[in-house]
Amino acid sequence: MKLQTGSDKNSLNSIKKAYSEPRVAYYGHVAKITRGSSRGQTDGMSGTSKACWIAEVLYGIEAPRTQLVRAWLKGSYERGDLTARVVVPLYSRFGMALAAFLRRRPTFQAIFRPLFDLAIKRAHREYAEWLVLASHFSEA
Repeated sequence: MKLQTGSDKNSLNSIKKAYSEPRVAYYGHVAKITRGSSRGQTDGMSGTSKACWIAEVLYGIEAPRTQLVRAWLKGSYERGDLTARVVVPLYSRFGMALAAFLRRRPTFQAIFRPLFDLAIKRAHREYAEWLVLASHFSEA
């Protein structure tokens, strides 16, 4: 490769692409682009995942159980688990409204808590099985 000197400057100008005026592209409303479709609520993970709104109401936003359910459900969905493939789209559609309802009427939380407790138990079991399996591979 040849180093360019001052005399090569004119030859570079003839190779450059011709200038064209910038064009404005429209990708949608700026609020939707910057905040996404989750109405400003995120789960701190990828932009495509949704927050565990109901778990946040039941256990608290930063509670370990909320984080566990969120991670387990996301992982199950990505692995193609049939239950998660059914639950995640429904949750994405109705979860935020249901969480708002449960926040306004705490007596109804008793209906959903056993379901989420069951998800937590399943998550613990699956993660424990995964750790055992991973430890067997690390020993080999």
